[in-house]
Amino acid sequence: MILFLLIGAFVFSAFLAVSRMPFIVSESISGLSVHPYIILILILLVYIILGMFLDVMSIIVLTIPILLPTIIELDFNLIWYGVLLVRVAEMGFVSPPFGLNIFALAGAVDVPINQLYKGIYPFILADIINISILIAFPIISTFLPSMRSSSLWQLTHSPSPSSLRISFPTRPCLKWHCSQSPSLRTS
Repeated sequence: MILFLLIGAFVFSAFLAVSRMPFIVSESISGLSVHPYIILILILLVYIILGMFLDVMSIIVLTIPILLPTIIELDFNLIWYGVLLVRVAEMGFVSPPFGLNIFALAGAVDVPINQLYKGIYPFILADIINISILIAFPIISTFLPSMRSSSLWQLTHSPSPSSLRISFPTRPCLKWHCSQSPSLRTS
């Protein structure tokens, strides 16, 4: 079932690329006179609702083609947004009424599902606090990647979302695999 959902999502992504709908949606959302964090919170609420019904991979494949140009247009850090996306989608997995992880847990233990729903609310509250902290302090999500971003990889983009590219530098020459190493020369 998940395979068919992913196939449909990839066809949907191809349709979106041809129709240029993500760019139209991005321009209309960023043109609103609303604070960017309000838009981000609304997007995260959509992810919570989708997380109740779908798995994370399907959510990402379905929504990223539409929402990534908007996130770029609102000038949010993409690593931070990715962390928020996964946290919120996982929060949807345990949220009633259709939290997928709750049904999996109910099948694994002999506890009635209504008792599991009662026990999940403290975890949802902790997730809301966690996500609020991640939104208030984005450095928590971006600190480690920013420490190594100059040497491992660079994410560069121009103002248009269509020119997003990731460039990887070449690997450093290590003496056990480099042809310039004295131990590997054939002379």
